Amino acid sequence: MSRLYSLLFVVLVSGALAQDSLGCRQVGAWPFGGCWTSAYDSARNLVFVSEGGVVVVVDPTNPSEPVVLSDAIRTRGEAYGLALRDNRLYVGAGQPGLEIWDVVDPRSPARLGLCDTPGWAMGVALSGGVACVADLYYGLSVVDIADPRSPRVLGSLPVSGYPWGVAVVDTLAFLASYGASGSLRIINIADPEHPTEVGYAFISQAMDVVVVDSFAYVASVGRMTTVNVADPQNPVEVGSCQTPYGTQDVAVRDSFAYIAGGSGGLRVVSIADPQHPVEVGSCNTPDWAISVALAGDLCYVAAGEGGWRIISVTDPRNPAEVGYLETPGSACGVAVADEYAYIADDAGGLRVIKVAEPQDPSEVGYCLVRDWARAVVVADSYAYVVGGYFLSGEMCIVDVSEPAHPQVVHSVTLPSLAEGVAVDDSLVYVVDNNGRFVVFNAADPHNPVEVGRLEQSGIISGVVVVDSLAYVVGRDAGLRIINVADPSSPHEVGYCPTTAARAVVVRDSLAYVADVGLRIISVADPRNPYPVGFCGTPDNAYGVALVDSLVFIANYRRGLRVISVADPRQPHEIGYYDTPGFAWDVAVAGGLCYVADEAAGLRIIEYFGTGIEEPGGPRVTRSTAGTTIIRGVLMVPRDMTELPGNSYRVPRPALLDATGRKVLDLMPGPNDVRQLAPGVYFVHQASGAERDGPETAKVIVTR
Repeated sequence: MSRLYSLLFVVLVSGALAQDSLGCRQVGAWPFGGCWTSAYDSARNLVFVSEGGVVVVVDPTNPSEPVVLSDAIRTRGEAYGLALRDNRLYVGAGQPGLEIWDVVDPRSPARLGLCDTPGWAMGVALSGGVACVADLYYGLSVVDIADPRSPRVLGSLPVSGYPWGVAVVDTLAFLASYGASGSLRIINIADPEHPTEVGYAFISQAMDVVVVDSFAYVASVGRMTTVNVADPQNPVEVGSCQTPYGTQDVAVRDSFAYIAGGSGGLRVVSIADPQHPVEVGSCNTPDWAISVALAGDLCYVAAGEGGWRIISVTDPRNPAEVGYLETPGSACGVAVADEYAYIADDAGGLRVIKVAEPQDPSEVGYCLVRDWARAVVVADSYAYVVGGYFLSGEMCIVDVSEPAHPQVVHSVTLPSLAEGVAVDDSLVYVVDNNGRFVVFNAADPHNPVEVGRLEQSGIISGVVVVDSLAYVVGRDAGLRIINVADPSSPHEVGYCPTTAARAVVVRDSLAYVADVGLRIISVADPRNPYPVGFCGTPDNAYGVALVDSLVFIANYRRGLRVISVADPRQPHEIGYYDTPGFAWDVAVAGGLCYVADEAAGLRIIEYFGTGIEEPGGPRVTRSTAGTTIIRGVLMVPRDMTELPGNSYRVPRPALLDATGRKVLDLMPGPNDVRQLAPGVYFVHQASGAERDGPETAKVIVTR
């Protein structure tokens, strides 16, 4: 399941354009990922299914064998929300905003327009000539779609929490907002330029909403809630049904609500009495059930890395799966050899992508592994894949001599999730999340044999071997140097503390560690490693690659970062590319960077020097790089600590003047800066618990 949680962005209400790269451009992409949502075209019996940054068109006539007609809809971000009307597809594409596609010919779709929204476009609902967008990190955005080639934001309303789902009935928008401060918001959009909240019901962790008659059915984590909205100004919670496995989405037909129930799959709830909803049926899905759509007696469930599932609800009390469409997983690791990129694709196993023509990469083969694939290295004609699932791990050896037909030749069960692997001659080195360092002799890849092991403490996620030394790093394990001259008796010889290290490369007595930035450590004396340089990055660094005097960092929520290490004592960023997904790993080959961008697939990026910006589409979301003009209101997203999976607290930012004097403490949401004199200011975010340096973004306040 994709992790849609970002660092603090400065979101501005003005229409200023923002760069999304410096010195870099995207050459090509294989943008496939897990399934987020689907939309049914009843007039043509077609289904539009999201797969990461792709929307595929599916013919479901035979549910047991759905047929993909097209995968030509490639969105700028991940396709989180879909809405259909009059042969036009409206896509909530995350950070880039709302996209509009012409799907008159489903085999040859065409993008008509793109509208950036203040936040991340998630759920989409249509009403007349407007689209209402659940704008994550912001609120509700009302977009004029009368001219699909030039959509524009007419009005918007910031709300607390994290808006995720939206429904529209007549002139009312019902917004489900996630988070401890989340809720159901009822907003009047009769005047779309000035949307106004008219009603509110506190429902913690609200994810989605559907309205039928005078009731709103709200999906929230742990339950489905019935809210009487007959009086929109005074919505009243009248009933609920516990769904202990999580509730992500809801659809209603007749007297039943169909719930995408997270790890509980599809749940069916009787709402014959809306005040006393009761669960009457369920059907498991292979992965987290995220969204649900209805088509006659079928439920289409988007199950993340478990693909798109077709479930018969002819008998709602006994739902049964009748078909499915496999989708890729999330790209977590990448290795490049010859003209192929090999992706450790989480639940999607090992994917083999031909990159001989990097502007048009294509999948040529894949093979599933027993557990989820997290990292991969390739040596000779074998790929070594490690991963796992919760409390178990696995190391697989895959024969890739025929890239179109990769075959697992052997797998080894590990006691814990493994995220790091290295190969040196016939030896394979694996590290896991319980501090284990294990050495295998794979001279015979069909029968690898464990020859050595070192039990350590902490979560270890990266390993590289140079000469007779292994360098391992972990999120709480620091950099450890292990002597492997005798593989049967590995032993630690040196240690240097780090903050949240995940990956490492070593060259010329220096270790380059992906940490809360790039940390450079001297290992000239393996017994006494010490830090020599550091360059902070906007987010934690997950992957690292080194070419000449350049280090390339996979910077999770902040894409690819390029750092000069010509002087290792003073490394500094000289380029970046903000990818649409979450960058886990990076490999460099032939002058190109191959970024494993989680649910946004593989991104192929060229770095061509400093001082050049790629012209991107209009975006008002801005990071610490660049300058943006604002007028009147400065928007700051809500604190990230309420989001699941977040591991640190983002400090509250302040606004500084050009002398460095604090002029305003910034609050989550809109900040009125009309009282400030025009000029240059800086949004400053202090260091957090897991990061070494502050962040600063330049803004210009005008009248």
